[in-house]
Formats: sequence, structure tokens, C-alpha cells
Amino acid sequence: MSAALRMLHAERRKNNISEDIFRAILMGQTNSESSKGISWENAKRCVTEMQKHNPNAAPAPKDPNFRKASTDPLVRKVYKIWAILRRAGVVNERFPDGFVKKMTECDRADFCTPAQCNVVIEALKQWGVREGVEGISVKQR
Repeated sequence: MSAALRMLHAERRKNNISEDIFRAILMGQTNSESSKGISWENAKRCVTEMQKHNPNAAPAPKDPNFRKASTDPLVRKVYKIWAILRRAGVVNERFPDGFVKKMTECDRADFCTPAQCNVVIEALKQWGVREGVEGISVKQR
């Protein structure tokens, strides 16, 4: 499948255009009802026409794994230490939700109090030291 054809069909799905309207746009722009072998210029014209007829298309769905960065420095530290452990291969999960739940009964680090965040941070640091991960240090008492 050519890049022009992929672009054309992706735009069609994004704008939720029915088959009949899609064929009508193709016929109007290229004098053909088939998109097979469409050139890049013709595909761009068809995409422009689709966008013109559907300006209020639904936006692309958000990634369910995306999280806005927290403004709390303790929460950010939890995520930073988790990222260090993940890069070192100690953990596989993207987010420390399960670990935070186990340590504090909060579903996410964002919902923790500062005292709970400190408990999680210290536990993560000790875990990193036990595993020999570089970049994590624990103060000696």
C-alpha cells in the first residue's frame, strides 16, 4: 500500500467518512471511484476535501498510558526512581502503581501524602541499592 493511499484511508477513518461519501469525494477530485494507485497530489486534494466537509471531526483518542507530570517534587521523585529501576531492568511495569498500592494503600503516587511518598521513596532507594543499580544512593545513619 502506498503512502498516499495510507494517508487517504487514515484521514477517512479519522473523519468517520462513510463509503458513499468517500467514493463521491474520489470521483469529484480524481474522476475515479477507486483509490487504487492514487497519486500523492490527488490524495492530498482528497484529504483537503474531506477536512473541508468535516471540520468538527472527533479528535484522536488519547493514549491511556499518558499521564501529566505531577507538580509535587516528592511524587516526581517516586516516578524518577522508578524510571531508573525500570531502565536497569529491575522492574517491567511502566508506572509504580502496584508498588505504591502495596506500600501505602493509595492507588497512585499522585494521591499520597508527603509522609507516604517518603516511605515509597526510601523503599525504592533501598531496593535499588540491593539490586546494585547505579544512580541511587542511600544516606547512612
